[in-house]
Amino acid sequence: MEQSRLKNYLEMGSNAAVILVAAVILTIFGWHFLIRSPNSSPLVGLQKGQSLIQLPGYSYNSAPQTLVIALSSKCGYCSESIPFYNKLAELQNNPNKRTQLVAVFHTNDSGAVQFTQEKQLNINYITSVDFQALTIKSTPTMILVDSNGKVVDFWIGQLTEDKQQQIIKIITAT
Repeated sequence: MEQSRLKNYLEMGSNAAVILVAAVILTIFGWHFLIRSPNSSPLVGLQKGQSLIQLPGYSYNSAPQTLVIALSSKCGYCSESIPFYNKLAELQNNPNKRTQLVAVFHTNDSGAVQFTQEKQLNINYITSVDFQALTIKSTPTMILVDSNGKVVDFWIGQLTEDKQQQIIKIITAT
C-alpha cells in the first residue's frame, strides 16, 4: 500500500512538471510571436518583384538589366570582394552587354571616393544613396533589377564561389 501511494505521488508530480513545462513554452511562444505592440511592424527587406527607388543620376532603362552593388568604405567584406566586382566589370567590356553595373554608397559614407580610388574599383559609382529607401540593411548587397527597376534577384553578404559563378552566368547571358 505504501508503494501504491508513492507511485501515485510520483505520477502526479511528473504530470504537474509536464503541464508546467508546456505552460512555460506556450507563454514564451505567445510572448514572442503573438503579442505585438500596435506600432511594431515586421522588418521588410528586399523582395523579388518590388520596385527599387530611382538612383540619383541613373536610369534603369539604360540596359535590359542593372546590377546594383551596395558598398561601404568601412566594410571588410566589400574590400575583399573588389576583385570579383572588377571581374564583373571586365565581363562588361563587350558590345552586346545586357547588364549595367553600378556601385552605390550610403549617404553618410564620406570615404566612398577615396575607397574606389584606393581599391581600384573599375565600376561606375554613385555616392549619397539612401540605403534605407532601397531597403538595404547590410553591405555588400547586390541587387539585379530589370529595365523597369523591378528586383529580379539579390544577394547579401560576401558571396561564395558558387554564387559568384551564378552572377557571372546571369550577366554574361545574351
